[in-house]
Amino acid sequence: MKAIIRLLLLGALFPEAAALRLQAAATYTDGSATFTVTMQDLSGEYSARVDAFWVTDATGRFIQNVRKDAANRQRYLIQWTNFNNNYTAIDGYSGATISSSLSTPVTVTWDCRDTNNAVAPDGLYRFYVEFTDRNGQGPWTTNGIAFYKGLTNVNNAYPDQQYIKSIRATYTPVLAYDVAVTG
Repeated sequence: MKAIIRLLLLGALFPEAAALRLQAAATYTDGSATFTVTMQDLSGEYSARVDAFWVTDATGRFIQNVRKDAANRQRYLIQWTNFNNNYTAIDGYSGATISSSLSTPVTVTWDCRDTNNAVAPDGLYRFYVEFTDRNGQGPWTTNGIAFYKGLTNVNNAYPDQQYIKSIRATYTPVLAYDVAVTG
């Protein structure tokens, strides 16, 4: 009982210590998440598009770039630029401007790690995509596509948006088990 009272007093006197204890207790489940969308034709200035896919946490803090198809015209990926805090390294796939059909589904995979390659803590995350085929901002997933990273599988379909269709997010945890071998 005395130990509990001491912990409560320490937490009251040093709230940052209590926050550190809570932070240390966070779960970090390894796994992978995929995000699939079909982008619709905008009838823009170009037959090719530029696009970017990224992940944020529940607070909107940038976690990782998972795909970017852009070179000279990446400046028109305005929302991506606003989110990424000048972190332009791509932690997944990167290529030049895409000239393939917009009606082809695109799937990206997030390894559930941050820009330092550390497993991200369990919690709510959001996938974002932005694309354009003109010299200006195009459509993007305004509120992100939310999913929960944790101990259970996720396989969610989301309502279509005006130019972004067939939206799906999946998450598969990699669960480690302690196995005792006796014999």
